[in-house]
Amino acid sequence: MFIENSGTDISTDIDAKYLERVEFLTFKGNDSSHRGKGYGEFNCLRYASQHSSFYKNSDFVFKITGRLKVFNFEKFYNCYLDNPKTFIFADLQKMLKIADSRIFGFHPDFLSKYLLKRQEELDDSTGRIFEFVLAKAILEAIISEEQFSQFSRYPELVGISGTAGQTYRSGFFYFSAKHIQISVKKFLMGMSTV
Repeated sequence: MFIENSGTDISTDIDAKYLERVEFLTFKGNDSSHRGKGYGEFNCLRYASQHSSFYKNSDFVFKITGRLKVFNFEKFYNCYLDNPKTFIFADLQKMLKIADSRIFGFHPDFLSKYLLKRQEELDDSTGRIFEFVLAKAILEAIISEEQFSQFSRYPELVGISGTAGQTYRSGFFYFSAKHIQISVKKFLMGMSTV
């Protein structure tokens, strides 16, 4: 599914052969832009959970920021298939204080039970960013004995940062170094990983 929160319907610009495989949802969800981009992302997640037939029929969902491509996504999907009891699949960072919000996977109950109730905590201007709130929701799920899996691969992202407007770095050596870094972190955390 693709969610556009500016109110602009882009489905007419998409090649018809993709329309059966991709669900396009459009709504006006940037009315609280003063709260920051994370607030808008929460609006997208809430809208998807309420209006997407794909979402309602899913056992597991991957959220990927819209301006990005994950070139090694198949590895993440295959890891989920190998660990279908995983409830939340993410990259916790900085002593578990933040989680990478560009890509994470979750059972649909994660939104309703742990994440969406925290939307009013978000305010970029005070440092309460999506990544911080996402980490808190993940930790609450872990404390509630939900199965968490830490990334063991770095997502090979290509695109534009929604925060800084900069192009993401790429290339074999860059991604190789990141894969090693995340593998070491996984080992040190000693958590269930995929």
